[in-house]
Amino acid sequence: MHKLWEISRTGLTAILLHPLRSAVTTVALIAILAPFTAGLGISQGLQQQAEDSIRFGANLYVTGSRFGRNVPIAIAVIPEIEKLDGVTAVIPRIVGSTTLGKDREPVVVVGLPVASLPPATT
Repeated sequence: MHKLWEISRTGLTAILLHPLRSAVTTVALIAILAPFTAGLGISQGLQQQAEDSIRFGANLYVTGSRFGRNVPIAIAVIPEIEKLDGVTAVIPRIVGSTTLGKDREPVVVVGLPVASLPPATT
């Protein structure tokens, strides 16, 4: 413990003797380490999302197209989609976009059947 105290005291003395050099060194370390740690955090998040996608399976969204625009497909098509190999569930949903507020913020509205929502949200 005594050695650690002496090393800390020597470091503090060096900081007090050369405050500008110490500040520049600290800023340089932060400038180098901040993007590195942010990149590590982002890469960990991407890896977690990829692992979740593999574990839970991929989602496939089926939509119709008329005159180059997305349109809903008929509910009667659900049994045909359920027959496809690898399909575990077919949940109809309505997806639309609109703008809200005085700043006209774009939002996406998703409508789901109540039966497909988790119990905690109903």
